[in-house]
Amino acid sequence: MEKDLEYYMSLNYFKVVIWHENLKKYQVIYPQLPGCVGWADVEENIDLFSKALLSWWISTALSDDYAIPEP
Repeated sequence: MEKDLEYYMSLNYFKVVIWHENLKKYQVIYPQLPGCVGWADVEENIDLFSKALLSWWISTALSDDYAIPEP
């Protein structure tokens, strides 16, 4: 199987979501993927945002020939 964006997006990466009261934002972190961190303004957008964040990180890693850890 070719390890492309679709392959990596099908894997179950662990996601951490932290509410920051002082910023009034949610922080989304994929600990297994170095630097894969982002912010969401409302709870309803977390799932959509986290998928976009993961897709962006993996796409960038693939285009830069960066090793992508698997869960």
